[in-house]
Amino acid sequence: MKREEQRYEEWLEKVKKNLPLVENPEELSEDIMKKIVRIPRKPQKPVNVLRWLSAIAALFLLGAMMYEVLFYAEAPPLERGTVTLNCCPPTRIIQSVPLERMSEMTVREKTVFLFRIWKEQREVQCRRENLINKLKDRNH
Repeated sequence: MKREEQRYEEWLEKVKKNLPLVENPEELSEDIMKKIVRIPRKPQKPVNVLRWLSAIAALFLLGAMMYEVLFYAEAPPLERGTVTLNCCPPTRIIQSVPLERMSEMTVREKTVFLFRIWKEQREVQCRRENLINKLKDRNH
C-alpha cells in the first residue's frame, strides 16, 4: 500500500511540475467563451396543467378539512338520559341504551352490540326484498 501511495505522489508531483504550454492564451479564452455561449440551453417545460389542478384540489380539501375540524359546530354534550339509536324501524334487540351503560361498554362490547343491530336490520331488509319479489312475481 505504501509503494502505491509513493508512486501516486511521484506521479502527482511530475504532473504538477510539467504545466501545459499555451501558445496563445487569449485566443484559447475567446474560443472557450464562444463555445459556452453556443451550448444549447434546456427548453423550459410548459406548465403542467394537471399538476396545478391537483395541487389546487388538494389545498381545497385540506382547507375544508381544517374548517371542519376547527370551526364546525360541535354537537351539544349529552347529559343524563338515553342515547336513542336511529334505526328504521326500531330494532327488537334494544331501542334505546342508557348513556351510563354505553359509556361503560368496552370497544369489543360496542362492536358486538352494533353488529347484532346491523344483522337484525339486514334480516329485516332481506325479508322485505323477498316480500317485494314475491309480490312482483304474483303481479306479473
